Amino acid sequence: EVSRREAARAQLALAEAGENEADAIQMRSALDAVPEDLRDPTWRYMSERLNKSDLDIFPAKGRIWLGLENMPEDSDSMLALDSAGEVSSVNLTTGEVNALWTSSIPKFKASRFCVSKDGKTAAIGFQGANVFRVQVYQISDRAMVRDFEVKGVGVQRIWTSGEIVICCGSVSDGPPLAAAFAAAFDVATGERLWDRTGPNGSTMSVEFSPDQKTVYLLHTKGQLEQLDPRTGNVLSVVGTEMRVDPNAPENVAFSPDCSRVFATRAGNDFNRPLRGWAKGVFQFASPTSGQGAVFLSAMPKQSLVVGFCPGRGRSGVLEFRDWNTGYITKKIPIIYGRILTSSGSAVRSKGDSMALMLSENIRVWRLEAGIRKATLDTPLSGAYQVRSFGDAPRILAGHVLGLGSLAAKSCVVLAEADPNEKRTREVCRAEYQGFGLARSPMLSVNAYGDRFVAWIDGSATAFRVDGSGMHQLWKVQRIQKKMVDLPCLLHPTLDLIWTGESVLDFSTGREKVILNLNGFKGISTSSGKNDVIWVGADRVLQVGYLGKSEKDEGATSSPALEKSLVLWDVNSGDACLTVPAPRIAALCVSPDGTLIAEAGEDKRVRIRDAKTLSVLQEFRVHDNAVSDVAWHPTLPMLATQSWEDHSVRVWNLKDYRMLEEFTGLQAQGRMTISPNGQRLLVTDRKTVVFEPKSFDAQ
Repeated sequence: EVSRREAARAQLALAEAGENEADAIQMRSALDAVPEDLRDPTWRYMSERLNKSDLDIFPAKGRIWLGLENMPEDSDSMLALDSAGEVSSVNLTTGEVNALWTSSIPKFKASRFCVSKDGKTAAIGFQGANVFRVQVYQISDRAMVRDFEVKGVGVQRIWTSGEIVICCGSVSDGPPLAAAFAAAFDVATGERLWDRTGPNGSTMSVEFSPDQKTVYLLHTKGQLEQLDPRTGNVLSVVGTEMRVDPNAPENVAFSPDCSRVFATRAGNDFNRPLRGWAKGVFQFASPTSGQGAVFLSAMPKQSLVVGFCPGRGRSGVLEFRDWNTGYITKKIPIIYGRILTSSGSAVRSKGDSMALMLSENIRVWRLEAGIRKATLDTPLSGAYQVRSFGDAPRILAGHVLGLGSLAAKSCVVLAEADPNEKRTREVCRAEYQGFGLARSPMLSVNAYGDRFVAWIDGSATAFRVDGSGMHQLWKVQRIQKKMVDLPCLLHPTLDLIWTGESVLDFSTGREKVILNLNGFKGISTSSGKNDVIWVGADRVLQVGYLGKSEKDEGATSSPALEKSLVLWDVNSGDACLTVPAPRIAALCVSPDGTLIAEAGEDKRVRIRDAKTLSVLQEFRVHDNAVSDVAWHPTLPMLATQSWEDHSVRVWNLKDYRMLEEFTGLQAQGRMTISPNGQRLLVTDRKTVVFEPKSFDAQ
């Protein structure tokens, strides 16, 4: 039995290696090799990773999808074109596919597809030998109203308003896109109305305005023009400094109202910026991943989809970004299925909760995620250290006043927050002279919010809070003598402070116990994570490093420090238990003090026995490193956070299934759950408040 379990773990490791290499075949083969009775929550998570879409819609046998467009009059369906020239209505709720009509031309292949913004007209492009033809249809009666040729060019994209068709592409007898052009055709007559390849540079992208009365045209030299779609006359120049990559026509996107333009560079080079402009004015440049960007698509409600695909075409990722800032709000990995971009319509949105990717199948994601209640500003401008606590909640913020001057003072402000009104109100503050250190103090507050300690560089100040304000109790310099700037931790309910070298009495600041640090050559010093926790009244669990330094007798020139979990007895000052924990990132304790949850840099959570630190359960929770964990005070639920995939997830600890997800977090702060179990708080320099639906179970 032991051998079977070891073999199953080895297969999971192979599956994860396949995931990291975007090798879906290896991933599936390894997962299938795990016996059914050994398929644990991690196996289930990785199996779901192979196909995370909510619905897959396949074309007829032997065909692939070529284009996908909105049907404005139908809230549940879209129009899709397949490689046989068949246009179908695709229901995104049921997956039902209904063929509407077939368009074909002998010796031509269907390759391009578009629908007018009013949903009344569809245009289909066909590629032949040095000839491109366009057929235009009225969607209501499926009647073809025009068939015309576009000679001597390679057409990359087409757009239609119902009365006019605009083609964008390159002159066929030159290098690709060397002389990119835009040409407009009259649907009624098929005549060429105008074309543009002028001195402003090659045409990159075109978009009709929402009312289809004007058209926007973007040049490679950075000029965005608003044109009359029938005459081609320039009505206005919207922007003049919007340079884009001339080799990536599909990597330009307009917002639905055409007020914003986004562009990124294709290829396999790293650190390509995604850039955004609003009404021709530059807004942001946001770095993207090292995978080749293959498309952009702007969605309603200020969202932008960026699609990435590695060179092998096996997999990719969809990044959802805020179009005002470029910040990532959600990531969807695509492990299985090649991203197609030949139609220039790889992603389209429908409604507020769906996104679609065009591949060998149409994959549908319902983007229903937890809704944040409020984002609360910090009550102290420029504050670096912020803590949120309580049911209301309350916010404690620390900063330095008069930074850079000899009279610099530390300042701590306590504020009450009203998530319904999305505002904070200052309750009280304390300004005090520190120890000549012009840096923001770090903070630790108890469960009741009536006591806290502020510390920096091994020196601490304690405060009591009551109805009359904040009161300084004591100030002690150098409470940490050997390893400076360790996280101080105030006990949630008792008058005890853990300093990493000793235990202090909160009332007096005097040492009660000095820790035996023999063998410890480092202790985690991250103040942004929960990597030190109290376990009951007399134990502390901490991330530490064990081993010999170069100065120790018998040490090698390259000493190995082992990252470990250390359980301390605060009565004796001795470490009563240590276990290796090389991938640990954060900790939390269950409400009854019997279990520990460990967040791992290996994308997993480990549930440990609080007395023995043995692992009772291990399961995968994120696509990137887990940065924080928080236990629900009354329900068998665990919240996990990943700074890298910008999300918080809530898990049921009975079956280890995800209950809820919150995305779009830019903060890299600490996570807490309110004592009443109704709110989840993520605090960096601002406090983001969530009210998870899953918490209503109580």
